[in-house]
Amino acid sequence: MNWVTRFYLALRGNGWFQPNAAGGLLPFPFAWQAWLMTLGLVLLLLATIWLPNAVAWAARIALATLYILVGMLTYEQPDRPPQ
Repeated sequence: MNWVTRFYLALRGNGWFQPNAAGGLLPFPFAWQAWLMTLGLVLLLLATIWLPNAVAWAARIALATLYILVGMLTYEQPDRPPQ
């Protein structure tokens, strides 16, 4: 479990993603790591074309969920003034 904690702390809040301008669920890529991850997501989603129908849908849902989770994990909110 130690490697999971180290991986989490290495990714947490490092600013790969930022808020989506349209207010959507998917985080917007900001750093090159996030752009590379987004390209990988698109390529993997396209690769699900050759999977059987039920497996393809499960893979697409899992990929989208993983993308959102990693995006939220590395998400960095812009600084807001105290209220």
